[in-house]
Amino acid sequence: MTQYLLTVDGSENSKRALLFYVAHLMKDNDKLTMLHIEHHVKTSILDPLGDNLDKITNIQEKEESNQLKNYFTKECEKLIKKNIVWEFKIVRGDDTGKTILNFIEIVPIDCIIAGSRGLNKLQRLVLGSVSNFLLHNSNKPVIVVP
Repeated sequence: MTQYLLTVDGSENSKRALLFYVAHLMKDNDKLTMLHIEHHVKTSILDPLGDNLDKITNIQEKEESNQLKNYFTKECEKLIKKNIVWEFKIVRGDDTGKTILNFIEIVPIDCIIAGSRGLNKLQRLVLGSVSNFLLHNSNKPVIVVP
């Protein structure tokens, strides 16, 4: 059984990463964990509107997380026809890359799948900051899907 971690941020790149997994990696008895990092926003205590802005922003983060979970749940139900176990996890963290690395210290993972963030020819030369961080700091193999 191979245990994959698919990083999910709602971009087209993370959606393509799921399609890549289904087309090229998926096999019976796999476990696929889709992980979304939810950011908790804190503004300065000197900002008189800070507390209200924090609440609004964090509510929006939770709504986005739930929308992503619903989207990827529907996609998995539609695309995954093999006998695999899949789950969608939402973890709160300030630094996406470090939060992912902390997650894989706790949850057994064999391979990380991440979408790149390249949008044009120049940006394709440089990986997204999270995928680049994972490539250089993870002790697990990382597949970056363009």
